[in-house]
Amino acid sequence: MRCHAFGKTDVGRTRSHNEDYFLLDHELGLFVVCDGMGGHAGGEVASEMAAKVVAIELRQQMSTLRRYAQHPEGDLRARVRSLLQQAVRKACRSIFDSSGATEDPEQADSKAMGTTLSMMLVCGRYAFVVHVGDSRVYLIRNGAMHQLTEDHSLVSEMLRQGLLSKESARSYPFANFVTRAVGTQAEVEPDILHIELMNGDTYLLCSDGLTKHAGDADLLAAIEANELEQLPDVLVFMANESGGDDNITALVVGVGDEGSTTQTLRHSDLVAKKLEILARIPIFVGLEYKDMAKLLEIIEMRSARPQDVLVREGELGEEMYIILGGRVDVYKQEQHINELGPGDFFGELSIIDDIPRSATVITREPLTLLVLERQRLFGHLEKSPKMAAMIYWAFLRRMSMQIRQKDTELYQLRRLLGMATGT
Repeated sequence: MRCHAFGKTDVGRTRSHNEDYFLLDHELGLFVVCDGMGGHAGGEVASEMAAKVVAIELRQQMSTLRRYAQHPEGDLRARVRSLLQQAVRKACRSIFDSSGATEDPEQADSKAMGTTLSMMLVCGRYAFVVHVGDSRVYLIRNGAMHQLTEDHSLVSEMLRQGLLSKESARSYPFANFVTRAVGTQAEVEPDILHIELMNGDTYLLCSDGLTKHAGDADLLAAIEANELEQLPDVLVFMANESGGDDNITALVVGVGDEGSTTQTLRHSDLVAKKLEILARIPIFVGLEYKDMAKLLEIIEMRSARPQDVLVREGELGEEMYIILGGRVDVYKQEQHINELGPGDFFGELSIIDDIPRSATVITREPLTLLVLERQRLFGHLEKSPKMAAMIYWAFLRRMSMQIRQKDTELYQLRRLLGMATGT
């Protein structure tokens, strides 16, 4: 995927100096926005140091990143994730040590400095979004805008727990309190999201100096109305016109162009198809776009030949199957009972319980499948309790509907039997 990126940072209309910093490295495929915090020049130092340390660390691993871009397999993906964690942790430790907090613990609070960090690393047709703090990364895709990061702030945490309303959040006195930052402590854990790129995607990385003055609808309207190269100037102007009471940074990344290859376009079509099918499956309805992207990371794509037995009646299984292309036949006690095609799924009960398969499924023609395995899903949901609650609640709704349907069928059967026997 070809990427084009442009950025701008501005001091705003009320601050005396700019603690934001952004970095564009097209060769590395690295795009970073940092919003520093700290006394005197501490914020400026922290934001620039974080971006540059991360870039240096990743540049030393260029060969691994290039291998992953060519062969994005599971083991290499895990390796890149580890490299990203290490790079952010190295930046965190470097800032923490530079603040002098370890030398004089009694003065640690006054010397502390840190920064948010929101970045995107592009590797071939994939990207990693890495995030700490309350700067943000947005994806604009097919006319819709999706926030890919979750703010690490007191306000956001209170909103998630229902302790604060959206209306009250706007005037909350501790709105700027960040619960996770790079450099304020010796260690930090970044959020990392793996995402498949699509031709025509636009990504916006920005500090809160932009988002506190512009809502999603305003940002989307500006992005759709302007050329990529003009966008940073337009977005900074918008924030300044709305008050500009903080430093403002906007960095935009455009994916693909008119000269994109057929292979690239096919990949984009496949990504769109996977997301579209997942969004229609009842147990995933209601998930946010970033949650769908997380699901795709743990879902394996497989192919099957005609007459392959995918599941066998009576056997235990741990996988759910979603059909992307092709058709299958479903048999129960050797009797043909159904035919499934693109968008259909089967085996969903096996990802929540050890129960025997209720039917046999055999491929009728060459097949492309998405396969979700129980242990991989459980491992993911342990880290995402909100997503776990939504999926399990969807399972309960589906089971409730099936029970009501069976009750209705049983009632009708008894009624027919009663009419036949005259009782």
